[in-house]
Amino acid sequence: MEIGLPGKFLGTLEQYVPKAGTYVMGDKIYSSLAGKIEIKEETEGEQKKTTIKVIPKQNRSSSVVPSVGDLVIARVARIMNDRINVNILCINDVPLKQQFTGVVKLQEIRRYDTDKIVTENCFLPGDIIKAEVISMGDSRSFFLSTAQNHLGVMFARHQESRELMVPVNWETMKCPVTNLEESRKVAKPEL
Repeated sequence: MEIGLPGKFLGTLEQYVPKAGTYVMGDKIYSSLAGKIEIKEETEGEQKKTTIKVIPKQNRSSSVVPSVGDLVIARVARIMNDRINVNILCINDVPLKQQFTGVVKLQEIRRYDTDKIVTENCFLPGDIIKAEVISMGDSRSFFLSTAQNHLGVMFARHQESRELMVPVNWETMKCPVTNLEESRKVAKPEL
């Protein structure tokens, strides 16, 4: 059983017809939620087509706890000059019922020019990020890192239009409606 997470690459429009729990960007199909990926052969008249959908996990509590090395999906809750606070939503492709909190310290946002980092130019409250657990932290939160290229903002809404933005490069996202750009520490997309 393969699990889909928000933003996970599932295939192309040449391979599948997208159904519930997916979205299309360009000719690529991505998971829009966490759950089981289901691929089916369907017949419509004399045409055969392969569909793909993501079925959300329901009524299953997860007793998963983050540990060092785990990849997590989290929502940015609060921005400070020296760190960001997040609420962890998924651990290693497993959605959580119970909430954990995490902290990304300034020096763990990226590996270079750490003295020039401005947290508001990397993350904003509400952004969905992918991060790695680097230590257990204290009793209240886990310490996370977004320093690697595949870690950072996965989804963000434009501050004015509230539209979901698309990545332009590793430090910029663009609103498809207004064409205005905002700074972010963008996660390299999975292809």
